[in-house]
Amino acid sequence: MRLTKSSALTSYFVCSRVYLFVPATLQTVYPRLKRYNRGLTLSLIAMLLTAISLQHAAASPITHKELIDRYNETISKLERSISTAKAHRTALIERMETLGSDLKNVKTASDKTNVKNPSLQNELEQLKLDLAKIEILLQNKKAELTQSQEKAAELPIPGVIADALADTTALEHHRAIALWQYRIHLKKRKIEAITSEKSELLTALNTTSDLNDTIQTSIQKLTDKQQSLIKDRQKLEEKFTFLSADIVRQQDRIERMSNRLTLLKDTPDTSLEFDRHQGSLPDPTEGTLYRRYAEPKAEGLLKWEGILVKAPLGQEIEAIFDGQVVFAGKIQGLGNVAIIDHDKDFMSLYGMAELLVIEEKQTVIAGQVIGTVGESVGNDASALYFEIRHNAETVNPEDWLSMQLISSELTE
Repeated sequence: MRLTKSSALTSYFVCSRVYLFVPATLQTVYPRLKRYNRGLTLSLIAMLLTAISLQHAAASPITHKELIDRYNETISKLERSISTAKAHRTALIERMETLGSDLKNVKTASDKTNVKNPSLQNELEQLKLDLAKIEILLQNKKAELTQSQEKAAELPIPGVIADALADTTALEHHRAIALWQYRIHLKKRKIEAITSEKSELLTALNTTSDLNDTIQTSIQKLTDKQQSLIKDRQKLEEKFTFLSADIVRQQDRIERMSNRLTLLKDTPDTSLEFDRHQGSLPDPTEGTLYRRYAEPKAEGLLKWEGILVKAPLGQEIEAIFDGQVVFAGKIQGLGNVAIIDHDKDFMSLYGMAELLVIEEKQTVIAGQVIGTVGESVGNDASALYFEIRHNAETVNPEDWLSMQLISSELTE
């Protein structure tokens, strides 16, 4: 009975979930079984790949001409994408220049307003000080007036006018009363003048206070606008940086694909053979080694069958060689997984992807984006799990990849 992909998948998922049906008593006796379930899942991938190999052997391989056409088509798309990105970047530059000019104008206005502000503040403080002095002076003058009125009231009142004219003392009293009345009149006039000056000061104080409030509001608005413009410019700068980096990545991808296309044209036979490129295959993503091939796991009872590369969440994953996608879906313990069948029973596996942008039976070329890096299953960091297999048996990916984008320094 021939093993098919469908039956292999069924066997795989049944075996990978065998722990779920282990009686509670056995789980108690073997508490470590659950801990090694993920390791068992990774080991069962060989069963899936064997079935895929058997089924895919009968599939019609892509022709040399079709592969060249695919590279030309992809390079053309990348060039158009770069052209669009550059136009967008130019628009961003123009927008940043406009924002820079707006920001400069706002800063100039803010500086002028801030120059006025201290002078106005000093004027306001001086008015308040003058008003306080006037208030004290006014109170003193009112007190003097009261004293004068009291003293005037204490003077003896002369008798009849005729008597007063004949009486020298009465005449002096009349003169004293007139003098005090004149003094009282002068003090009242002084108080009226001070009151008028106080009223003018109050008006000036209110006007200056209102102007100060207006300037403070203007300063706040200018500050808010300045901060808003700065945030907008920062966002544009981030977009510009991202676009520039993306353009560089696309240009590098075009260069690699162009080199690959040249090989396909110049050496059509050897360039199609996977094993001819050992040690020079492009890295599937950029990052740092977190787990190496054959490194012990699960307390030494199992070993890693591939490598785990720490990389930023959402970073692109690229196919390492031309081939056909034979599996694109979820696998327990590995999340989203893509498996690509290459020449001479070689396969590459890309696990823990955030998302996949390819489908089964789709032909892919070296450097083509097949998905993005996702969260590492069982770890806090985002990472890519990567395998290379020959006849369903794992081989050390470090022996096959160029390892130019993957740092060999292990991190814990």
